[in-house]
Amino acid sequence: MITDVNELSQETVFNHETFHNLQAAEGEYGLLTFRNCQFHHCDFSQSKFPKTRFIECEFEQCNFSLIDTYDCSFSGAVFKTCKLLGVNWSTAALAKKLTFYDSILNYGTFMGLRLPKAVFENCLCHKVYFAETDFSNGRFTGSDFSEAIFAKVNLTKADFRGAKNYMISPTVNTLAKTKFAMPEALALLYALDIELEE
Repeated sequence: MITDVNELSQETVFNHETFHNLQAAEGEYGLLTFRNCQFHHCDFSQSKFPKTRFIECEFEQCNFSLIDTYDCSFSGAVFKTCKLLGVNWSTAALAKKLTFYDSILNYGTFMGLRLPKAVFENCLCHKVYFAETDFSNGRFTGSDFSEAIFAKVNLTKADFRGAKNYMISPTVNTLAKTKFAMPEALALLYALDIELEE
């Protein structure tokens, strides 16, 4: 188990390591590779990760708020009960197979990405900007999308059952066999030029 952030400067490749309670806020951690690692209660807020790769890593109760993802790679990353405020995933060198459980992603950006089968389960996604991204077969169950924007997003076969506060225009986004539940699904009608009566 690694608990000292200084150890990140002594190695470049970490395999099957466990990191606990790293206080690494506002740091720069470049040219590192983490493969099949676990991170618990770590604070990376406002940090930079140039040319760093996270491959099949799991993060639990970690703070990644306002990190700089430029030239950083996340592949198969799983975030559980994490705080990821204001993260721009669009600047990452690679972002694929992302999974978020019970996490806060408010004010984030997902633009121009291919993220089929992405998972956002029981997350807060307030004011998140989703644009020109492939979320086909994604799972958004139980998440709150208050004031989130969906623009030219592929949501084919995505699952929004149990999600709430979403405003998704069926004329702007691709919806095919997308799963919704009532009464929240009525929000899809508000984007259409129709009149509803109770």
